[in-house]
Amino acid sequence: MAKQPHIIIFNPDEMRGDALAHLGNPASITPNLDAFAAHEAVSFGQAYCQNPVCVPSRCSFFTGLYPHVRGHRTMSHLLRPGETSMLKELKEAGYYVWMNDRNDLTAGQIPGWTESHATEIYYSGQKKQGPGNVNPGQRGEPGNKYYYSHYEGQLKCNAEGKNYNGDDEVVDAAIERIHNRPADQPLCMFLGLIYPHTPYRVEEPYFSAIDRAKLPKRVHADDCTGKPLMESEIRKYAGMQDFTDADWDELRAVYLGMCMKIDVQFGKLVEALKEEGVAGAVVTHGTDTVEETAYMLDILHKSEKPIVLTAAMRGAGDTSPDGPANIYCAVKTAASEEAKGKGVMVLLNEIIHAAGQVRKTHSANPDTFASPWWGPIGYCDVDRVVFRRTPLDRHTYSPKELTARVDIVTGQTGIGRDYIDFAVAQGCKGIVLEGFGRGNLPAIVEPAIKDATDKGVVVVITTRTPGGRPYQVYAYPGSVTDSRNNGAIHGGEFSSAKTRLKLMVLLSERPELAKKENREELERLLDV
Repeated sequence: MAKQPHIIIFNPDEMRGDALAHLGNPASITPNLDAFAAHEAVSFGQAYCQNPVCVPSRCSFFTGLYPHVRGHRTMSHLLRPGETSMLKELKEAGYYVWMNDRNDLTAGQIPGWTESHATEIYYSGQKKQGPGNVNPGQRGEPGNKYYYSHYEGQLKCNAEGKNYNGDDEVVDAAIERIHNRPADQPLCMFLGLIYPHTPYRVEEPYFSAIDRAKLPKRVHADDCTGKPLMESEIRKYAGMQDFTDADWDELRAVYLGMCMKIDVQFGKLVEALKEEGVAGAVVTHGTDTVEETAYMLDILHKSEKPIVLTAAMRGAGDTSPDGPANIYCAVKTAASEEAKGKGVMVLLNEIIHAAGQVRKTHSANPDTFASPWWGPIGYCDVDRVVFRRTPLDRHTYSPKELTARVDIVTGQTGIGRDYIDFAVAQGCKGIVLEGFGRGNLPAIVEPAIKDATDKGVVVVITTRTPGGRPYQVYAYPGSVTDSRNNGAIHGGEFSSAKTRLKLMVLLSERPELAKKENREELERLLDV
């Protein structure tokens, strides 16, 4: 078939038009949807839903028929065998149709019926969900004013500061499929999300982000005089007459917090789609710290798309500048299919190095960058990019922010304990202690190591040699064995500068690793 556009249907449940900031709600925080509407999309400010109930509305959307035409009037009347849908038609036309199981469109109890509308169905519940409510008993029993309001308030966050729910799982699964879609088929995705459907509950930062003072003035319901009996009975049954304006504002704010989370999920999806249009990235950098920037990017970069850092040892005014050739080779490498999955690389002089192993070895020579004991991973030739190996043991992390200070103290002849004591006094969470050879140090620093580790500071032993790793070969005072007895742990084969960066990331993402009972795991993580 001719090349066809991809189609993404992003379908939150019970999301009102006035929950969007660009449609006039001063309390809403929906920057991704607002930017999309402003620059890439059309926002229908006067559109009306086919039906106030979700199932009939979805059936109408996917068939193009009014709900009453085929009897899709209630929650119980989903698409029946013999009825087609836009998804089914697209699948038969050659699209790879992906949707999640929470679709409120097809009856899952009919064997093979849902499958006939999609190529792939993602069944949620495969990932661990976040913790429950901060106040789980808030709704109480019937008769409590909160019971039929469906207000549950704030959700707890896990150790990573998140509350991972079914929508998060579905969005992540959709992004995974976008990154690994069939090469020979256009993609159609239907993401049927739960939020901001009742119950009204959301975690931080969304719970507190909505400014209650900015909420639009509430329209007060009347007493149902002259209204149909159904309205007065629903009002009576709900029992929410004791709700104050403050109660209503809190409920509305939590609802908008749920919409804010939907906006963040939409932003992640859009970013993934944009990313798919990019083969890789090239970063121009100074040579002095490029190996550190590259390594930090490498342990934070989760995409399969390559990032290539390059620089110039000779400027444009020098006799033989190397910048233009380096940029050319970097772009060529980033665009190559073989670079996919190799993480972050540093390229100069046509040589490609892995971020974890590259070092600057000379202050001025253009051939300064090398990967001691490992060697480069490839090179850029006139006609193609050649890779000879793949970096092993790449691990990525996702700290919300870098909160852990880590200092480097270099072992040297005549060193005292004052450098270590100073780092501890400055409030550092970790110290990378660069030793001689296998990591040995003067005996005078050992009491300082013990004092630091007793105070909860992580002390990591590295080596100042350009290759190899520290290990307890000897047992004399000041040896690595002595340092370990005083609470220090091994670093790996990374340089002290890179060990520092990784320790910052690990302690920022998982502060509990600093506890003595977790030091063994931390040591393992630093060694790979």
